[in-house]
Amino acid sequence: MKKIFDSLMELLDAIDSILQSVSNITSIGADVAETTGNIKDVTVLLVFGCAVLILLVIAIVALIFLLAVHIFNALPIFLVAKKFDRKTALLAWVPFMSRFALCDIPREMPLSVLWIKKGFKNRMVVYLFFSIIHLFVPIIIVLGLIVIAILSVAGLWALSPELVIALLLVGICLDLIFLRCKYLVLRDVLYCFYESKSLNFTLALIATIVDSWVIHIGLAQAVVLFALVKKQPLLVQQDLDYYDYHEV
Repeated sequence: MKKIFDSLMELLDAIDSILQSVSNITSIGADVAETTGNIKDVTVLLVFGCAVLILLVIAIVALIFLLAVHIFNALPIFLVAKKFDRKTALLAWVPFMSRFALCDIPREMPLSVLWIKKGFKNRMVVYLFFSIIHLFVPIIIVLGLIVIAILSVAGLWALSPELVIALLLVGICLDLIFLRCKYLVLRDVLYCFYESKSLNFTLALIATIVDSWVIHIGLAQAVVLFALVKKQPLLVQQDLDYYDYHEV
């Protein structure tokens, strides 16, 4: 009887040892899971930190690039404007205002944006007007198309292909008028240095097309203007026939 009792006690001790081992294994598993979770959190933080760092580096590089492009575009406008003692020369360093400094260089020349022979005398007002139209009208057109599309989906408006085509044509016409304005401004500046109509026409046209439809950052115009920095302007601009060359 005593042997049976002793055997039962040994069996209970063995079961208790097994349960204790299972408890230890469970505890170890919990520790491992916690460690894995911590590693996962650290990994997420490292990945997020690396992503933020990469974005920061890209932003800094982009900012430096934009600053370099702005200086490259503004410097020749400033230097050429200073040749004519224009008070607006400092506008060359102001973002989105540099072209107004460029407009003021050949101030005696009227701007024939709409193919009017004698043109408009206040060049900067004309350019400001067409700049605002070129900026806001396309935005209004796009917003209008979005509203019409929403109303069409809701069944409140029948989207007409003719209307879309008409709005797109309006945007294209405005873009062409603005490009002509940009071209004339650069051509008039060139005309202050070169009497050759064909040279002025060619350089201004190529620079305008490249900057507007190819690289979009004004480098072609800057290269053309840098060529004028060391060149002396024509001594008497009044001797030039301003109206004949506007027919080109």
